[in-house]
Formats: sequence, structure tokens, C-alpha cells
Amino acid sequence: TEQDPVPDTKSGKNCQQTHEMKGNTVTFHVVCKDKGVETDTTGKMTYTGNSMKGETRSVQKERGRSTEAVVSIDGKYLGPCE
Repeated sequence: TEQDPVPDTKSGKNCQQTHEMKGNTVTFHVVCKDKGVETDTTGKMTYTGNSMKGETRSVQKERGRSTEAVVSIDGKYLGPCE
């Protein structure tokens, strides 16, 4: 929603989140640290009418190793959940 553009993580991890809105585009950055694992995620989503499109990039570091994931998102609002 416009009031909550980046859903807060309620996973119990120690997370710091920032986001910025410019027009219909939201950019965000989330860093979570939990039990020796650090996850750093950045993303950008653009909303147009009933649709949205964007990408997130996450890097997870644990025990000196890191893995990276890139997720492309393309969605359309179909109606309220029942």
C-alpha cells in the first residue's frame, strides 16, 4: 500500500529497513543479522495502475561464504483475498 510500501519483516531476525518513494517507484534496502548469518537485500518496484514490476537482489553471508539471488517480479492485482 502507499502507507506501507515495503512490508516489515516479522521473522524475529534483527533487521534494519529503509525505503524511498519517488513517484510510483519504491526502492528499498533491508539488512538482517541472525545467528551468524547476514542477509543484505536491495530492491526496486514500480507500480502502474493495477500492476507492478521490479527486482530484488539478496546476498547472504555465512561462515565466510556468500550466495546471491536475483528475483524478478511482475504482478497484477486481481482482487481482494477471500
